[in-house]
Amino acid sequence: MNYSVHLQRHHSVRVPVLFSRKYFAELLSLQGHESAKKLLARYTLMIRAY
Repeated sequence: MNYSVHLQRHHSVRVPVLFSRKYFAELLSLQGHESAKKLLARYTLMIRAY
């Protein structure tokens, strides 16, 4: 199962990103204004664009 997260900046367009279930615990551990971009940077080699 995959989960969708919307990345956004103030006054900008949100971009949907799908994460595999194996990253869900890390997504849940993000605090406050932390962004999922942190995970995208960590797993750059695992990213596929469609």
